[in-house]
Amino acid sequence: MPEIIEGDLEIISTPIDFLGINNYSRDLVKFDSDAPLNVCRIHPESSEYTSMRWEVYPEGLHDFISKSWKRIWN
Repeated sequence: MPEIIEGDLEIISTPIDFLGINNYSRDLVKFDSDAPLNVCRIHPESSEYTSMRWEVYPEGLHDFISKSWKRIWN
């Protein structure tokens, strides 16, 4: 965890007028007792992937914005 110093909380509590969201890809995992942390990544065959093997999942951006909106402004 980063250290919180005097004045940090006042700075981050300032109202904002812009919110930037970086949405690249999602990670799907499943339980695997032989894997580190007992999880391994899965890659659904039905999904589209970039050349960097990132899943193309535009629904993720919609889901994130919808959930954030409900938590922040409701």
